[in-house]
Amino acid sequence: MATTFVDISTYLVFAYGGPGGNAGAEATISLGIPNAFAFLRFYPDAASLSANSKTTHVSGKPMYYVNYKYSQLANILDLLRNEKPVKFFFRDDNFAAYITISDEPVGEGEG
Repeated sequence: MATTFVDISTYLVFAYGGPGGNAGAEATISLGIPNAFAFLRFYPDAASLSANSKTTHVSGKPMYYVNYKYSQLANILDLLRNEKPVKFFFRDDNFAAYITISDEPVGEGEG
């Protein structure tokens, strides 16, 4: 079972306008991860989500696509803006994926 578990160094947010967004997604977050491309796609809450997927870019690097409901966008952005380190996880055999932060002490609070 191959897995990817890497630090996220940067992110770029695309908020789409117009009907249908971009291929049905209302927003996409592109993650800066080592030697690969990762895209978190956010679909209308009423839409059925397709399975996460992995393809190969023409450069030979893996491309990960992880699908979320649009209502989860604010929570994901909060993690990316306010926490560190943030990591990206993807499992090749079942396409399970998530972003996560490291352990934090209980009651630490922000700042």
